[in-house]
Amino acid sequence: MRTKRMIMLLFLALSFAACNRGPSAGDRAKALMRAANDLLVQSTKATEEWTSEFSKAFRPQSRERFPANRDQLRASADKIIKALDEETRLNESAIEKYEQALALIKDGPQRQGMVLVVSAIKKEGQIRDLHKTQMQLVSDEKIVDAKTFNARFMEIMEQVMVVKRQSEAEFSEGRRLMGM
Repeated sequence: MRTKRMIMLLFLALSFAACNRGPSAGDRAKALMRAANDLLVQSTKATEEWTSEFSKAFRPQSRERFPANRDQLRASADKIIKALDEETRLNESAIEKYEQALALIKDGPQRQGMVLVVSAIKKEGQIRDLHKTQMQLVSDEKIVDAKTFNARFMEIMEQVMVVKRQSEAEFSEGRRLMGM
């Protein structure tokens, strides 16, 4: 969520720079970025929803009780997947708008930085997909014990952390290139 706030501030600053490059292209870029920022703000509700449910339902103690609590975890997983899907829908729409704005920005470090920031947002989509894969473990009838469930759950969490580090690195480099 902190990343989304930073992204919004970043794109607001960039929108002012884009305006200086030409009134018509700058105005269009600014409008596109404002629309994208609005979509990201809307997505924070879905983010808060799924992260709250995730942190409550998939604590280590809860995973240790698997498969006895499979039905309970399945209900939570369904809620999480629904919120992840909504967050994905909103973020993909925002990415589309950012990419349209990016097409209006001239080459240079700011453009390169913005490309990296957009890539970082796309990596967040990969993270959501990995979390959805975690949620699907609950319904995998081949998993019949807590040890296997937790091992697979944590394997996916390790993948999440790898992609998260990549996203954070791209975001940081993007910010650096844009002078932020």
